[in-house]
Amino acid sequence: MDTSKCAVCGREEAKLLKCGRCLSRIYCSSHCQAQDWPTHKAECRRQNYILEVDLHPRFITNPRISRTLSCPATAKFSELHQVLQIAFGWASTHLYDFDVFEHSDVQGRENRLLGPEPIFKITDPDTLDGNFGFMPPSRDSFKVTLFKVLDNPETKGKTIHYNYDFGDGWEHVITCTGRTDATTHFVCLEGEGHGCAEDVGGCSGWENLLKAYDAQNPTSDQKDLMSWFETFASNKDPEGLRGEMKWRWDKERINADLRVLAEASGY
Repeated sequence: MDTSKCAVCGREEAKLLKCGRCLSRIYCSSHCQAQDWPTHKAECRRQNYILEVDLHPRFITNPRISRTLSCPATAKFSELHQVLQIAFGWASTHLYDFDVFEHSDVQGRENRLLGPEPIFKITDPDTLDGNFGFMPPSRDSFKVTLFKVLDNPETKGKTIHYNYDFGDGWEHVITCTGRTDATTHFVCLEGEGHGCAEDVGGCSGWENLLKAYDAQNPTSDQKDLMSWFETFASNKDPEGLRGEMKWRWDKERINADLRVLAEASGY
């Protein structure tokens, strides 16, 4: 289809309208759009979001740990949680939530206990331990779709954090960088860095683990730490993190696991 002409009458106009849902169908007027809708609605699907997700970008830099995902607009935040677990190699052993902020900062917080409060949280309601009056309002991650937040004029372009393991405090900064063709499942497009060790003790613990692998003559404590990661961690890696291994990540394996998730979930 010629995307410079109206899909109905073929007219070329200086200012053309786009279908607000799929962003791919072009019209010269609202009249033509209304005329086309009974036919177009059967194939009209919201475009996927391209989400760039960085784990503690202020602190984890060498290497960064990031993943870029193509995400169906109608997916629920509970599904995005499952996808992020796979993409970052987490073991799904802790609670999570999403914070939606008023600002558009992409560096993350200097201290997770300080800074601005989110407008609202998105989480599994079964994990909430009551509302004590000072917590931001919460929404059900099994009901809220991505487009309800990412296309909402009040929250579009705003910073979203995915928080996992409230003890270690893993903060993933989510940025929407564009749109792409609609799919029924999530796809990992790009990435960098080996996933973090579960229960390592947050950013400082991860840094200590990397230092242990970089040490020419590791101490007994460093040897114990490396042995723990290779043998006992929930997301252990028997090959460790020496040299280039800290940069290793497997896009093909992630996408294979995402396909299995999609089939099991029926979306």
